[in-house]
Amino acid sequence: MIRTLYTLLAYLAAPLVVLRLYWRSLSLPAYRRRIKERFGFPGTQSAPRGCIWVHAVSVGEINAAAPLIRRFLQREKGSVLVTNFTPTGAERTRQLFGDSVCQRMAPYDLPGSIRRFLSHTRPRALVVMETEIWPNLYHVVDAMNIPIALVNARMSGRSFRNYRRVRGLLAQSLGKLALLAAQSRADVEKFRQMGAPECVLKHAGNLKYDLDMPASAARDGRRLRHGWGKARPVFIAASTHDPEERTLINACAKLWLDYPRLLLILAPRHPQRCVQVMRLCKNAGLNPVSKFNAASIPASCRCLVVDVIGKLAQLFHASDLAFVGGSLIPHGGQNVLEASAAGVPVLTGPYCANFADISRALAQSGALEFVRDSSEIARRAGFWLSDTKARKRAGAAGMSTVAANRGATDRVWLELRAMLARHPF
Repeated sequence: MIRTLYTLLAYLAAPLVVLRLYWRSLSLPAYRRRIKERFGFPGTQSAPRGCIWVHAVSVGEINAAAPLIRRFLQREKGSVLVTNFTPTGAERTRQLFGDSVCQRMAPYDLPGSIRRFLSHTRPRALVVMETEIWPNLYHVVDAMNIPIALVNARMSGRSFRNYRRVRGLLAQSLGKLALLAAQSRADVEKFRQMGAPECVLKHAGNLKYDLDMPASAARDGRRLRHGWGKARPVFIAASTHDPEERTLINACAKLWLDYPRLLLILAPRHPQRCVQVMRLCKNAGLNPVSKFNAASIPASCRCLVVDVIGKLAQLFHASDLAFVGGSLIPHGGQNVLEASAAGVPVLTGPYCANFADISRALAQSGALEFVRDSSEIARRAGFWLSDTKARKRAGAAGMSTVAANRGATDRVWLELRAMLARHPF
């Protein structure tokens, strides 16, 4: 009964969801280009029967899933279907895997859309990244005897409180899982209280520590830094959201008094915002450039606005320190691990619930500092820029913390192989 009510509400909300898509497509046309796929109709790529279906909502999730996907491709010798919800997630999937995987937009959580989606593919298993719990998806897939794994699962305190209001529906969905691999023991306990069966609960660690860093990232970062001038300080603000760019510019206005050659790199979380960010930088007199080309950055330029995705690894390697956004506003934060893995000290805001355990571990090691406003950003960044030894100690602490927490991919991989052995296709 509770799922029936949920389904009715989902169908009633569908027109509003489509309108929201079209609204978002005004700034990013990709949102409306593949709308039929969101209702389960075939896309340009077809997935063969027996494929492994991996659902990764956006960029962060596909980055975390990449090592597992590569193992499925190499060790199981099978085909992989990847679904995303966001165009940036789809673009990142293409960057990482090209034509080696089938990429589709995920169907909405409507029974008709899901059955239509499954009618032209019959996956061997569904692997869902993080906290995507969709009642109809789980019900329809389970009814077809397809095992479902929820991996790198987490539940923030806020989500836990919200889920308690619909515990019956959540418990029903979690009961369909063949595997739930959680990031922490605290997450295991939260999912247990929400009704997940004891037999499927596993503590595997956080896949995001097992960064799939390109071997060329450090080399490309050094090349970029050489083009900008090795003596020129570089401060990257990555995965920023509106209005964080303005805060970073205000912070750098103080830093430029002591470091007039400082280069600020702004990498908005959503590349479609680059036009807005460029306008902001021009109005601030920063003579910004937006082309990702070292040779195009003149000495008079104080700001580089990154208008592509998938370049953060080399940009971190080219920087002296980093700010990671989505954290000065109540968004939940973005992944700070890529900067730490590159040996760069990190600043982030107080709103980092999505990466609370990671941020806490890095802060305890001295690799990360929490900041609340432009004054704190300027003060802490100024300290690291002025003290090379302290900056290098913080960067080394970040690298050590990342290395010490690796291994989740191996643990999840063993659990997935055991799940597949229990559910032969």
